[in-house]
Amino acid sequence: MRKIRSFWPQHSLSDKLAFSFTHLGLIGIILFEFFIVLPIYHEPFTKMFCIQIAIGLYLAFQVFSNLYAMIIFNSSIKSQTNLPSVLYPDWVYCNFCQLNTPPRAHHCPVCNVCVLKRDHHCVFTGNCVGFYNHRYFIMMVFHLWLGCFYCLLYNIEYYIVMLGNIGFGMLLKLLFPLLAWTFGFLNSYQLFIAFIMGINCMAMLLFSALVCFQIFFISSGQTQFECRKKINYYSLSLLENWRVVLGNRWFLTWICPYITSKLPGDGTDFKKSSIEMSPVYSNVKYL
Repeated sequence: MRKIRSFWPQHSLSDKLAFSFTHLGLIGIILFEFFIVLPIYHEPFTKMFCIQIAIGLYLAFQVFSNLYAMIIFNSSIKSQTNLPSVLYPDWVYCNFCQLNTPPRAHHCPVCNVCVLKRDHHCVFTGNCVGFYNHRYFIMMVFHLWLGCFYCLLYNIEYYIVMLGNIGFGMLLKLLFPLLAWTFGFLNSYQLFIAFIMGINCMAMLLFSALVCFQIFFISSGQTQFECRKKINYYSLSLLENWRVVLGNRWFLTWICPYITSKLPGDGTDFKKSSIEMSPVYSNVKYL
């Protein structure tokens, strides 16, 4: 049975700082959109105003719900109560946890525990992406990307009014906002807008890369470690690979994080493709 953990990161200082920055940044952007940008485009409480509020609240609901679900659902090896006392084929002994660990599990030096089907450690949530919470990570990142894309398109006219037409001049203001402010090319409020637009653009690039990488890894049936080591014998059909992450109701998980979707197995045994093209794991290593 999986244990439920605290929301607040329990390990490194970098996790705690990133977790705090994520929440403050998201809340700040939501307030900026709702109370500064939106009233400029639409009269308060008109139909279009309410539609934009609803869209923003839905995206915020998806991001925060998936973020917290990712933290709550524990993918660590310690959530398993039926670990064998002898090594099964493809299992290895972890000297750090002093436990026999199943295939695809790896030890995280930050969390200091082996994680089932470990993909990577996420500093913004302060825990590892593994078998039980991978679904929530990809949904969180996807809706963050969707929110950044929507904000950039929605705000572009406002950015142009505040910072000037899209071109080399705007690029310089985004790259060197403090310098532009020092020499009088931006006033204090324009400096604030330049920071907001810069963060929006950088976040858009970051989440675009994360979404693309995750789509590739999931579609190929691999974790990040397996992709680097060219281990591909857990790759099944495209649909089966996505079911391993999203569960049997994969087509509904995009709607709401509270929709249950049973995963295949318990994270200790995985179906292999008919042709094994890569060597077996030889040891549990820090990633």
